[in-house]
Amino acid sequence: MKNYTQQREVLSLALEAFQRSTGLAAVISSHSETENIISISHKNVKYAFRANIKLNLTKAALTMTAVDATTEKSAVSKEILVARYITPQMSEHIKGLHKPFLDTAGNVYLNEGDLFVYVKGGKLKQASAQSPLKRPFKPAGLRVIFALLCNPGLEKASFRNISMAANVALGSVSSVVHDLKQIGHLIEIKNQGRQLIQKKELLDKWIMVYPEQLRPKILISRYESIDPSSNNRWQHVEPNANFYWSGEIAAKRFLPELQPSLVTVYIKQPLNEFLHQYQLRNAADGEIEILDTFWGFDDKQPSSNMVPPLLIYADLIASGNPKNHEIAKLIYEKEVLPLVQEDYP
Repeated sequence: MKNYTQQREVLSLALEAFQRSTGLAAVISSHSETENIISISHKNVKYAFRANIKLNLTKAALTMTAVDATTEKSAVSKEILVARYITPQMSEHIKGLHKPFLDTAGNVYLNEGDLFVYVKGGKLKQASAQSPLKRPFKPAGLRVIFALLCNPGLEKASFRNISMAANVALGSVSSVVHDLKQIGHLIEIKNQGRQLIQKKELLDKWIMVYPEQLRPKILISRYESIDPSSNNRWQHVEPNANFYWSGEIAAKRFLPELQPSLVTVYIKQPLNEFLHQYQLRNAADGEIEILDTFWGFDDKQPSSNMVPPLLIYADLIASGNPKNHEIAKLIYEKEVLPLVQEDYP
C-alpha cells in the first residue's frame, strides 16, 4: 500500500509539472491499484496512455519495463513512463528508444500523431529528492537477499548458515533480517519460523538496485585476449571450477542462436592466475568483463558452469542492451519466476 501511495503521489506531481511546462491539459482518467490511465488533450484530441510509474528510474528499471511490456494486459496499449526524475542523459536515451515519458521536474517527451513535445533539463526540487536507500538494498543486504531468493526456505536457517550462503559477516545478517521485517518482506510464523513474503516485489527491487549498488563493487575490469584473433574462442571455452558464465554467454544455453557481444565471467581463482591462464590483458572496451564471485552457496543448477539464473537475468537487465530483452524475458519466466512463488497466503 505504501508503494502504491508513493506511485500515485509521483503521478500527480508529474501531471502538475507537465501542465506547467507544456500548457497542455492532463488528467488521470481512470485508476486502480494495478493500473493508471492518463488522458492528455491537444487540439480537441484526447490521447490515452497507461502510466508505468518508476519511483527510481535506472537503466535496469528501464530494461525491466521493456521486458514486462509484452506481458501486460490493458485496454490501453500505449504506455508512458512516469518517474520522479529523469536526467538529461537518460532523457536522450529514452527518446532514442521512442518511449514517451514525463517526470515531476517537468521533463517530457511525447510524439504521438500531431502531438510532439520534448522538454529536458528541468531540475528536481530538493524537497522532492528520493529518500536514501534502506540497509537491505546496500551491498551486504543485496548479498543476503540474493542468497534468500536463490534458496527458497533459507530464511528459516540460522543466521550463521545465512551468512555463509550470502558470504557476509554474521552481524550483517541480523541487521538485514530486522530491516526486511520492518519493510514487510519477512514475517515470523508460529511453529514455522521466518517466512519471506512479497518475493516478486523484493526481486524487482533487487534487480533495479543491483547494477548501481553491488555490481560496481564486484566488477574487476574489462579485458581482451592478448591475441585479438582468438577473442571469439570464448564462445567455445568450456567453463570449469575456476569460473562461471553469466549474462549473454550464459544465455546461449537458453537461446543457442544468440551471438554474445559481451562475455561475462565470475571468477573464483586469483585474478592474475586467471589472466595468465587465458592470456588476457586489460582493455577499457574489451569484450570480456570479469567480476568476483560474491555468494557462498553451491548452486543446484544442472550446469555448475553457470551462475544462478537470477544473476544471469540481472546481468542481462544491467547491460541495458535492447537485444537482450527477448532472452531476459525467457529466463525470467522459465527460471526466475518459480523462485518467487508465494508460500504464504
